[in-house]
Amino acid sequence: MNATDVELVMWEGSVRELPYEKQVEAASHAGFSGLALTPMAFQTAIDFHGTAGTRRLAEQAGLTLHLDTATGWAPIRVPTGADDYQKARFDVNADDCFALIDALSLRSVLAVAVFDHGAVPEADLVQGFGEFADRAAERSVPVNLEFMPFWGVPDLAAAWSIVEKANRPGTGLMLDTWHFAHSGADLELLSRIPDEVPIHLQLADGTMAPAGADLITATMHTRRPPGQGSLEILGVISAVTHRSPRITAGPEVFSDDLDRLDAKQIGEILGASTREVLFETPGGFPGAVTAPTESPTDN
Repeated sequence: MNATDVELVMWEGSVRELPYEKQVEAASHAGFSGLALTPMAFQTAIDFHGTAGTRRLAEQAGLTLHLDTATGWAPIRVPTGADDYQKARFDVNADDCFALIDALSLRSVLAVAVFDHGAVPEADLVQGFGEFADRAAERSVPVNLEFMPFWGVPDLAAAWSIVEKANRPGTGLMLDTWHFAHSGADLELLSRIPDEVPIHLQLADGTMAPAGADLITATMHTRRPPGQGSLEILGVISAVTHRSPRITAGPEVFSDDLDRLDAKQIGEILGASTREVLFETPGGFPGAVTAPTESPTDN
């Protein structure tokens, strides 16, 4: 696999404090070709720019759009004690997700489990994921499942078990390097997943955080750009370089420090750090690295 097999995507966590047009600018300034946002963020963009305007801004910047955080595949969409913000961000049913996919021609969907660990039997998760993937397949949209150590699909083993048992074409796994490090970093299992299963990458660095509520707080506030922390993310990247499917990869850096920066600054930092860990270090993806492009708003 070389650099041409990797689509660079900016994930919403890295640009969460910016309005939609600035999120587009940050992704474009980084030289990325994709932007992934939550249903809540897309709806806010549509409310302000309209559906056509939301699509047009991305198209003018040369960006494909992806859906981040689909919870409607599971029978429970929010954790116990969810506050108003969590409900607005996560409590979105499958019909509303597919309405966004259709309206904005979204290119992929990230399925996440935002319910308490053990609250849903695995058999129900396998069924729900398979049915959700079937609906996405009708639109030729791939679905990838992400794990997070503090919620209902806590590690790579749990996510792979669901994807494997659902056995639907066009499904894969999303490996967030922060979550992988905090859920046991099972590189041996990663090496055993069949090559034909896409394993996409969300890149974030930092330091190991304590478990429990403190881990959630650290997850949402203290991540670092890839290559600027002490997590073993290069080993993860190396483990997927031999794989055959085309993948997406890009930063998901929830960071109070990034939140204080403007779109160009975020784009410059994350464009450079993402390329460095993916393409310019031993074990990364081989191939030429293109420089970040200028944002259309610069002209």
